[in-house]
Amino acid sequence: MRKASAVIILPLVLAFAFVGCTKYTSEPSAEETAVICRYLGVSAEEPDRVSIHVVYNRHEDPVYLLGVSESGYVIAKRSNLMICENGGKNPYAEYMELKKYYGEPLSYTVYDPSNAEKPYHNLVFDTYGTTYSEAHMGQ
Repeated sequence: MRKASAVIILPLVLAFAFVGCTKYTSEPSAEETAVICRYLGVSAEEPDRVSIHVVYNRHEDPVYLLGVSESGYVIAKRSNLMICENGGKNPYAEYMELKKYYGEPLSYTVYDPSNAEKPYHNLVFDTYGTTYSEAHMGQ
């Protein structure tokens, strides 16, 4: 029984360790760009019709991609390129030049270095904080 448990548990632990150690670049790859274009209904030969931005989680890891086109937006997780959410109105539209964070559906935050006192801005609840967590405390 112990041997069977080890055979099952050990591969799972190793898989989670590798997923947790994945390092993403600060720019989307060609494969990521092609998938985001496809999600937005844009030909991969016309990537200039799509704007793709790296989006961070609360741990400062660049684990999401935001794709924006005339037809709407999509947020996808980089590990499997599955859609987390999509829609017609880009939630970051007014903040595209800022560093973007995504926590879950309807959880959008930006980092604005021009606001020295409270640079993190939770866009959904319009709350500010000195840290990402503090900006979400007002929820």
